[in-house]
Amino acid sequence: MPATDGVGDVCNTASRVQCVDECEVRIAGVTTNCANCLSEGACFGPTGCFGDSIGFSSDGTTCKLTAWNGMCSYPCNDNTMRLACEKQVSPRREVACTTTFKAATQCSSVCN
Repeated sequence: MPATDGVGDVCNTASRVQCVDECEVRIAGVTTNCANCLSEGACFGPTGCFGDSIGFSSDGTTCKLTAWNGMCSYPCNDNTMRLACEKQVSPRREVACTTTFKAATQCSSVCN
């Protein structure tokens, strides 16, 4: 979940179910060490493995947020205005998410 209530993308129910299904299939019937390796470093979220979906820039006085719903500027020292900008440019919404795993070949030494 995003750090701020009411802000940012969250994975929809279908995506969460799909993630669990993919994880279960990936580790079915393997040893604990192999399952740990196969699931280590997996990414699941609205932005996958790539971090935040809100862009940020600043000239030291004025800060700017940019996201799917536009752009908003606010005084950098005003947290109330920052939160209002976050809610404006990236209001909470459910989106489809995907799960990303590392290649199974990277676990060949523990998954024999």
